[in-house]
Amino acid sequence: NQSVDAKKVIYNTVIVPYGKRTHITLSDNSSVWLNSGSKLIYPACFAENNREVYLEGEAIFEVSHNKLRPFRVVTHDVEVKVLGTVFDLSAYSDEKNTSTILESGSVEMANHSGSVFSSSRVTMVPGTMAVYNPDEKEIKQSKVNVKLYTSWKDGYIACEKQSLGDILKKISRYYNVSIQLNDQSLANETFTGNLDLRKSASQVLAIIAEFINIKIDETDKQLFITRI
Repeated sequence: NQSVDAKKVIYNTVIVPYGKRTHITLSDNSSVWLNSGSKLIYPACFAENNREVYLEGEAIFEVSHNKLRPFRVVTHDVEVKVLGTVFDLSAYSDEKNTSTILESGSVEMANHSGSVFSSSRVTMVPGTMAVYNPDEKEIKQSKVNVKLYTSWKDGYIACEKQSLGDILKKISRYYNVSIQLNDQSLANETFTGNLDLRKSASQVLAIIAEFINIKIDETDKQLFITRI
């Protein structure tokens, strides 16, 4: 879809439904990989001194270097400013926190705040994750294995002692399926390994079932997981 503001700037909107993913190239040759259930609003042609896009959901950005034209990604509660870099930004509406994972380059992450004194701003280095908690209105950084957060672009989910609850949320988005647990304590079980997203949702869960004692029953667009 396209829209035009008062200055006649044409904006494109890409909406990726659950169960789908897409890749787009922006006018400055920056690449964006959009994950399931995401929306990106961006100008058809960037302004002379500014490159700014709006994201809901999750995307990996590979930004063309241009020191004179900073690149900004705006979400509902944070803004990420970059020069030239590769990073993942996750800002789903059904997730409490917003996170940025930096693969290369340097980015600055700041929350939207009405007060200068209550704003939070951090500069990131490669191999770190910055998480904004809206309750605390604070951004916290930690060192991470970047591949655990960016592997979906390459067609698999990398897990390292990741909770089954978090894994199922990703699978549900990725395949656009509903997944029900008969025992909520299962959500705290952990799994380490790679899950091939070229397989079906039930096949991916069958891999997990080899390590966690669960049974999977499938109906149309719905999967039921039972502890055994």
